[in-house]
Amino acid sequence: MDLIINKLPSITWSWLKMNQANVDLSTEGEQGVLADIPPEVTYEARGVQEFARLLSGMGTQMDDYVRETGVVLHQYRIGENTQAQEPLRLRFFYEDGVRAANALEFHVAPGASLRVIMDYSQKDGASGTGLVSVKAFLGEGASLDLVQVQRLNEHFHFFNDVAARCEKNAFCHLSQIILGGDRVYQGAGVDLAGEKSHFQTDIAYLVQGTSRLDMNYIARHLGKETVSRLNVRGVLRDEAYKLFRGTIDIERGAENSSGKENEEVLILDDGVVNKSIPIILCGEEDVEGAHGATIGRLDEELIFYMQSRGISEKECYELMAKARIREVCGIIGDEATTRAVECFIGGGEEDHA
Repeated sequence: MDLIINKLPSITWSWLKMNQANVDLSTEGEQGVLADIPPEVTYEARGVQEFARLLSGMGTQMDDYVRETGVVLHQYRIGENTQAQEPLRLRFFYEDGVRAANALEFHVAPGASLRVIMDYSQKDGASGTGLVSVKAFLGEGASLDLVQVQRLNEHFHFFNDVAARCEKNAFCHLSQIILGGDRVYQGAGVDLAGEKSHFQTDIAYLVQGTSRLDMNYIARHLGKETVSRLNVRGVLRDEAYKLFRGTIDIERGAENSSGKENEEVLILDDGVVNKSIPIILCGEEDVEGAHGATIGRLDEELIFYMQSRGISEKECYELMAKARIREVCGIIGDEATTRAVECFIGGGEEDHA
């Protein structure tokens, strides 16, 4: 099926080819999920037709497509004023030739707190397509820490879409580490509906070879005194292509809200293509908005400093590239996740226990 996804809320010049992504997507069945469910969380399987209508980063066409797949909708819930002592861990391991879709919902009741760690990997040498669509609902004063780690190879196509709605005083933290894949599409859309709700992203990506990464993140400020922070760190090498769209949309009625986004891109080779389009849409006067992007190679003074201590320029770039990934690992603060990432980037051994 031909789909339009990752469309900008406010389009720019068409000749830039940044307004949207046009994809040909075909899936068949769903991917099995290995789930470690803490006792505070309940699980229920439902029909995907009940998948909630909530605008994601990829948009309505992807939403409609997921409903048409006929896969199971996996719902996870945590009750009011309950704190899960351990993370809800969901592992996706793709076999060769798979073309799978998954739909998940997380319901975090008022005053509750939940951490979800989603890990995507595949069998060595496997090729295929994976689609994961996530929707999250945070009640008043709720907290959701959603971690997604993608460790796929250069033969895999992957679509990862997130939508969330935050009520009053709710906090949604999205951490993503994107380390592989051939054609990778990432989308996230969050509605800050309630007063003083908060959304933060911490994202690290590594794109290499001839891989392509297409991203669209939208923070919609609807309530008063809402806050969004989009932090993105990336590394491009070889002939990689990356397009990042980041939109802070402060709508009318969201007085005293604050939105900030920043992307740091480290370029290792001359053959890469980097496109970044940070956007602020503002329908209110008494608000704060800021965006910026730092794109390029390492500072010559830093390289000279490290060379003076016996580190070559090539080693310097490798160290700084891995440091950006490890920085987000540090924010996540989960030992199993850190080991898996270190193994993938060549700095450790994964624990398969």
